[in-house]
Amino acid sequence: MSAAILSVSERAVQELARGELKRILIEGIDGLIILSQAGQNAILATLTAPNPSLGMVFLNIESVTKKIAKILD
Repeated sequence: MSAAILSVSERAVQELARGELKRILIEGIDGLIILSQAGQNAILATLTAPNPSLGMVFLNIESVTKKIAKILD
């Protein structure tokens, strides 16, 4: 499911001329789902509690996606 969401989102960003896709944020009542490309071979799905500190979450995601990409690419 994550790959399908990422694919559609990448196409939407390209067609609407928004540059390169950074992340996808899906908000539910019980928290967030954040999808991020982790190199060419992986997608990181991050689940949060409601009302997280997004700045800290995004910093951690950036760090982890770089590590995953380094290992898998």
